[in-house]
Amino acid sequence: MAIWSSNFGISKEAKGQKGPVEKVPKDWLAAFHELKEYLESPGKENKRKAVFIDELPWVATAKPDFLTGFSYFWNSYASRVTSWW
Repeated sequence: MAIWSSNFGISKEAKGQKGPVEKVPKDWLAAFHELKEYLESPGKENKRKAVFIDELPWVATAKPDFLTGFSYFWNSYASRVTSWW
């Protein structure tokens, strides 16, 4: 999780998050929560979005707690956001 989450923080900063990335997510649930916060940040609420997760089968196999975080993100948020469709 440490290397992926560091990359996640760097990617958020590179994609326009203002200010420094304050913390590295401690687990997948926290990482997907931060993704949700980013997607809902001011100026992005009603814009179309695409989220790509590269190597999903590998991550799901190699990092078992990934599926817990992803399923919660999908079931509680992503599947209900109508502006994505």
